[in-house]
Amino acid sequence: MPEPLKPRALQPGSRIAVLAPASLPSDPGVLPRIVEALRSRGFEVRLMADPVEPRLSYLAAPDEVRAHRLLEAFQDPEIHAILALRGGYGTARLLPLLEAAVIRRHPKILAGFSDLTALFLGLWKTTGLVTFYSPVATELARADEKTWQHFLATLQGDAWHLEPWPEVHPGHVLVPGEAEGRLLGGTLAVLVSLVGTPYLPDLRGAILFLEDVNEAPYRVDRMLTQLLQAGVLQGVKGIVLGVFHECGEPEELMATLRDRLVPLGVPVCYGLPFGHIPRKGTLPVGIRVRLTTEPCRLEALEPAVLKGQDRQQPGT
Repeated sequence: MPEPLKPRALQPGSRIAVLAPASLPSDPGVLPRIVEALRSRGFEVRLMADPVEPRLSYLAAPDEVRAHRLLEAFQDPEIHAILALRGGYGTARLLPLLEAAVIRRHPKILAGFSDLTALFLGLWKTTGLVTFYSPVATELARADEKTWQHFLATLQGDAWHLEPWPEVHPGHVLVPGEAEGRLLGGTLAVLVSLVGTPYLPDLRGAILFLEDVNEAPYRVDRMLTQLLQAGVLQGVKGIVLGVFHECGEPEELMATLRDRLVPLGVPVCYGLPFGHIPRKGTLPVGIRVRLTTEPCRLEALEPAVLKGQDRQQPGT
């Protein structure tokens, strides 16, 4: 695995670029609410999501435009963090267009989730950039205080951990145990779409986190089976499952997850607060973490961001 390339911590007054690396929101009226929500937390905002006529309606803009905006945000010295406007579809199409050397020279906070899985894993593979699996901007415009506080604490470099939030899900232990490794993962369907491409990292030694939405248990089975048969899960140290939202009957879903994952013989937890749910935490992708199951808990073993006079470690 690459050495982590860590961005600078978010600070009060930081300028956040909001851009659309995938799709646009269905309601453009959300844009001023996003700006207001971020400003109310003390941040400056640069909105980089003016629609450009795309070739395909499900993309925010042509691939070249979206890739250029992302690289522009990384290179702009006045921008301190980059927040995805929403997910949808399209970030995988950007991966061949992104200049890894530019991102290595200008590492910054990059946050979002869902379709951003492809971007996060691709950038981890090519640059080692630590990214943040977090609410997207459209969600932060209506997020509750607990979601906001975990988001801000993670990006500001507070000691990080995540365990079940009872009001979201009590959490289930599928396989007990303890393990350490780098935290990698995302939305199951998007991760599976990277199999066979040069952008899927080697997951050996990783703590893998997964979630999904609107996938019937048999489709979850099919995707996990593909990962198993492709050898992608070989050497994974532990698996953390978020809330699989609207993925069929809970009993059948849990039976499917047990059937596919228990034979791996590594610790597995279900129900941590992340995924396509309104109230959720933020996960730093690429740092070393410890997974325990009594109770279910993820705990950072290293900082996710640089603070003060901190510098990248040699070799990054």
